[in-house]
Amino acid sequence: MRKSYGVILLLCLNGVANAHIGPKKVLRIGFNPQLDERPEVVIQNFGLFNWDGNEFKWLCDEAMTPVGGLNAVTLVSRDGRKMLVGDGAGLYSSGDSGCNFQPYGPPFSEHNIGQIEASRENPSDVLVSTQTLGVPNEVFHSLDGGASWRSLNLIIEGRVRRLLRSQSNPAYIYLVHAGGGYRSVDGGYSFDGFPMGPPESNATGVDFDLLKIHPENPNIVYAVISGFPTSTLVQTTDAGASWRELSVLDDIPESIAVMDSEHLILAMPVGGLKSSTDGGITWAPIESPLTEGWLGCLTKGRMGKLWACVNRHPTRLLVSSTDQGMTWQDEINLSLANVKMSTRCPLGSQTQSSCSENCDDYPMTCESDSTDAGVRLPDAQDEDAGQPVRNAETTRKTDGGCSVYSPDTVHKSSPSHWIMTLCVLTLASASRRRKIQSQETK
Repeated sequence: MRKSYGVILLLCLNGVANAHIGPKKVLRIGFNPQLDERPEVVIQNFGLFNWDGNEFKWLCDEAMTPVGGLNAVTLVSRDGRKMLVGDGAGLYSSGDSGCNFQPYGPPFSEHNIGQIEASRENPSDVLVSTQTLGVPNEVFHSLDGGASWRSLNLIIEGRVRRLLRSQSNPAYIYLVHAGGGYRSVDGGYSFDGFPMGPPESNATGVDFDLLKIHPENPNIVYAVISGFPTSTLVQTTDAGASWRELSVLDDIPESIAVMDSEHLILAMPVGGLKSSTDGGITWAPIESPLTEGWLGCLTKGRMGKLWACVNRHPTRLLVSSTDQGMTWQDEINLSLANVKMSTRCPLGSQTQSSCSENCDDYPMTCESDSTDAGVRLPDAQDEDAGQPVRNAETTRKTDGGCSVYSPDTVHKSSPSHWIMTLCVLTLASASRRRKIQSQETK
């Protein structure tokens, strides 16, 4: 009987994962230079959001991964059709603009995938780090968008805590793990270690964390040495060979944005936003736009626009500022207002089948006659016919405007709803049966 309860609990957890249950945390804010520097936002327990020039398009996480939550999603082709997805169970790939995903298998299926970093110049040049507990971790490198891989043979004890790749020169790669740090200046063909801050700091890989590579100079990197009750912001100008202290802060920086050569903005969970105009030596507070939670994931976008995620807030997820953090505008909130779903995938594909189930919970994402695909600029191709699959040819609309994936079945309620109901009733019944059996044995 206990085994049956375990199966029921597993089914319940799967139902929870498919229902977007769990914290909605922004994991990455990136920009695709091949697609006019348009934002790409990965949100845990939601999926991938791409800006198409007018609005964000949503590729739901259920289409990409069989387990709850995402760790990383990155486009790895110039046309945006190929992407890699990492989660706690391995690495997956899509070659049809996100309509279907296939697992890679070993060695990736043996790992919890941490980060996926593609070159801005050539997105087929991609790195994947792992963060699996209890086994040595590794970084894998591909030059063909994931068709083939080679291990970098770093054999890292403990997880890869941070992997950064330079925007201006992708040959510069930095990573930190509990035992220290590695850097490469030749695209990952060779690595050497670097010190964890100035010698007097006596910091280790546990205390030291990378924050940002300067967007125009790969030799300049900002990092933080955490401590209590203060932390230290440090900088290298020689690719990690040496470090100097910039300032002591009353909190641990979560992220930093380089606005220009001397203007920096950093975000801290308790200390809030701060601005420096002297390269990080002195800081002035920026008034927070939030009544609860804090801003993080600071990322400078095209034309100087500043993007940030909102942590621990009941409704807000992603905001932006055009005046260097003085005022902020909502971009994505928990209700997914002004976000549209992916709808241009072949009938029966993972995205068509999985993402349409979200229409009940987020009907506004489906109520659109647009034929634009959710995260894609090129047309999704029907591999059998070799022709673009048009929305009108592959789906029909319910009264609520949601795509349905069978011409004979109207999608009336999300499977997650009845799965959760069944879970609650079944577990309640099991609990009552155990209570009665316990009373009978007394």
